[in-house]
Order: sequence, then C-alpha cells, then structure tokens
Amino acid sequence: MKLLQNKIYVILLFFISLINSCSTLEQPTFRELKEENDKYGTVLSTRSELIVLECEDLSHPENFYGFMIHTLGPSKEYFTFTQGNTLDKGSCFKRIKKMTSMMKGSKQIQLVGYGNGLPTEKSNRKINFVGIGEFSDSGIGYKFMALKNDRGECYDAYEGMTLPCPSAMKNPWSETK
Repeated sequence: MKLLQNKIYVILLFFISLINSCSTLEQPTFRELKEENDKYGTVLSTRSELIVLECEDLSHPENFYGFMIHTLGPSKEYFTFTQGNTLDKGSCFKRIKKMTSMMKGSKQIQLVGYGNGLPTEKSNRKINFVGIGEFSDSGIGYKFMALKNDRGECYDAYEGMTLPCPSAMKNPWSETK
C-alpha cells in the first residue's frame, strides 16, 4: 500500500511539473506599430520569466555600459531590445534593479521597441533564462523604448520611472488599427 501511495505521489509531481513547464513556455505576442504602410515599431507582450535584463561592460576607458533586454521568442531563440545610448555602470545596474522590481509579481509585461524586427547577424552567445534553459540568439533586435507592467508602472528608456507611460511614438499602449 505504501509503495502505491509513493507511485501516486511521484505521478502527481510529474504532472504538476509538466503543467508548470508548459505554462512557462507560453508564447509571447507581438503587435506591429504602423503609420500608414510603414512598420516603425513593435509592442511585445510577454511574461517576466521570459525576460533577462543585462548590463554589458563595453570595455571603454570611461566605463560605459550597454543596457539590453533579452526576451525568449516563439522560435525558442531570444531577441534583444537594446538601449540606444550608453550608460555609466551605476545607472545601468540601477535601471536593472528598478525594472526587476517592476516585473516582480506581474503576469504581463509589455515592451515597446523601434525597428522592423528583421533578423541581422546572429551571435554565438547563449542566454540563460532561469528555470527554463539556455537559448541561442535569433538575430532579431529592436531599440528599447519602454517597459510597462500589468499594474500600469512604466520605465521609459530615456525618462526612467514615470507615470503615465510616455512615448516618442504615438500611443503604443492602445490597439492599432
């Protein structure tokens, strides 16, 4: 009887982990931002588990850092939203701390980026998405504009934490026609 209970317990754990891993790999959704027939940006809706924030040391004498947001895409490869300007080390890591706090407890994260989303050159670099695995570069990149959580908090690429969420684009948070 005890052996049967242990087997049932193991089977239950297996199904719970299977369900959990399937939900972890839920696909992000993309919405193009267009003006007439020209695509000028993308709004990506995803979950915080599918996002990795990074400050990359640019090995510059003045200690410049590049800020990036890597997001796991539908092809099981990551793509990157890159800050358009360089930052000093302190402000780059301060940005990661604030965005991590914003993403904590949020079920939905939206990222806005400029660019057409066409692949460029892929890097050989792999990014580890904690609890999911290591994934390769898709070669797709955007210029980071803003990140917004499901509580309405916003981090603008150039303004920092702010409400309401500003944008250099026409309102990317509303539905496009």
